[in-house]
Amino acid sequence: MLVVFVVLGLVAGVVWQWVATAPTVLRTEDNAVMDQAQLGVKVSADGWFAVVGVVGGLVAGFGLLRPRRDPLLVVVLGIVASVGAAYLALWLGGALAHVPRSEIRAARPGTTLTTSLTLISHAVVLAWPLGFLVAATASLWGAEKQTRP
Repeated sequence: MLVVFVVLGLVAGVVWQWVATAPTVLRTEDNAVMDQAQLGVKVSADGWFAVVGVVGGLVAGFGLLRPRRDPLLVVVLGIVASVGAAYLALWLGGALAHVPRSEIRAARPGTTLTTSLTLISHAVVLAWPLGFLVAATASLWGAEKQTRP
């Protein structure tokens, strides 16, 4: 079960880095500034992380609950593992799109640079367990209907 979440987390990190756009900043004399449009780009990275997380949670939930004898244990462990997968995806996606701050500091004033891909709100990590719970509920409800005479 843990392997499924590790693989999903790694795949989700790559997908998030691929679909989300990292914002750009303009290097000034003593700082780097981000305009309003780039702030929107930064917020959209959270949205993409949530979308990828819900899909990852749904895939895990539907895939893991079918053949199990103790669904409650799988649900509890799945919630914990889905949070771990979310942080794995966050780490990998951020690492793949990482831009060192030293590179921004070293740039000449007037240069536009791409920044690292990060989240504004870590609450979107909860998209993973929410997706997992939706799939788990649907799977358990469907299994209960099939076992009734």
